Amino acid sequence: MKRSMSSLLLLALAACSMAACSMTGFDRAPVAADACDAQLPGRWLSAAGDGEPAGAIELRIDPACGLQVTEHHDGQPRRRHATTFRVGADGGARYAWVDAAWVQAGDGDHQVEARVRADPGDVFLVRYRVEGDRLAIERPDSTAIAHRMIDGDIDGEVRKAGSDLYTRVADASARELLQSPGFFNAQALVFHRAGTQGP
Repeated sequence: MKRSMSSLLLLALAACSMAACSMTGFDRAPVAADACDAQLPGRWLSAAGDGEPAGAIELRIDPACGLQVTEHHDGQPRRRHATTFRVGADGGARYAWVDAAWVQAGDGDHQVEARVRADPGDVFLVRYRVEGDRLAIERPDSTAIAHRMIDGDIDGEVRKAGSDLYTRVADASARELLQSPGFFNAQALVFHRAGTQGP
């Protein structure tokens, strides 16, 4: 079955596919926003993997951190609504965040149930690294975070309806969690700057 754009982006944005959406949001950004990272603007193409060819997903980032996401399948580009994201740094790591509702909207193939939707103002945050012409993006591990919330280790809320899961992290504990082991998914989604050859 052809995968939707949002399932291809599950490591970069959220685990939102045609059948389900599993993601972690924050009630506010846990780190202070900086100017857009000068390493990010340009065209980034996804690396090959998990049955997908290189370049299946294209990110276009402008100097103001405007983002346009395009899926390339069978010669037919499919674009998501453009958005703007913010960036910041803490503890030697760099983070990017975007409106959580934009992520949950996906590409329209799956409608998230109302009781699982992000609150207005919630943000979805990822950790990223730029190494030369390589961009690696790691998302929070929502399943592990949900278990930690249920066990009382993380201050927040677990919302579940059918196959949809939304874990909402409260501001009081958010910054410390970014440095905690296992908070981010170990498997990163990798992009290479257009015009370069990745390994």
